[in-house]
Amino acid sequence: MFQTEISLHQRTAQYGCQIKLDKIKYEVLVEILTYLYTDECCITLTNVMQLFESADLFGIDRLKFMCEQAILNNMDTENAAAILFKSDQHSADRLREASMLFILKNFD
Repeated sequence: MFQTEISLHQRTAQYGCQIKLDKIKYEVLVEILTYLYTDECCITLTNVMQLFESADLFGIDRLKFMCEQAILNNMDTENAAAILFKSDQHSADRLREASMLFILKNFD
């Protein structure tokens, strides 16, 4: 047991303990950490989709719901199809249903 702990410590020291989050922008990660520590988050039109995807990735359901609401409030004919696509990717049934209704209502 003791030898295993020493071996694990040596490997950790040799390789380092870094987690790469290549697909998450620094600003988005800061917002997620801020949300986790303060229960507040600045959701904007420029970060909402990345926050939504990251909240889904990390299993932060309330933040995901808040992002869904912001997305729904800003849905238009320019972004409805992209929202439908993202809702399918991230199992967001409420967002998927709303975007489908929007598309059916606004496209002939």
